[in-house]
Amino acid sequence: MHLNSTENGFCASYVNGHRMSVAQLDKISPDIFQEDVKREIKPDEVWFWFTRLKVHPQDRGRGIATQLLGEVAKWADQNKINIFLGINPYGDLDLAQLIQLYSKFGFKLIGEDIMIREVS
Repeated sequence: MHLNSTENGFCASYVNGHRMSVAQLDKISPDIFQEDVKREIKPDEVWFWFTRLKVHPQDRGRGIATQLLGEVAKWADQNKINIFLGINPYGDLDLAQLIQLYSKFGFKLIGEDIMIREVS
């Protein structure tokens, strides 16, 4: 597992030969959120957008997404980071399966396909 973080982002990646799987967060301003989302969040805190979780098709079913999400959660906890996530199902998992996966890492559903993970 390779980890890279800056004040504006975080990336966890898993490399298997020439194949790569990745989870990425990018810092955002809560000003970009729509009003219904703003009512659900703490706008004066630091927020990152979970922009990517991609597991190479040949590496799916091996727990790599779980490992990547674990690194994201650990980094967010250590740095007191809130995460916004717009779920976009593609690949092998449907919306319900993705919601279940992200929920295991502390994300809560606040809209049909929007989840957040807040620092406690």
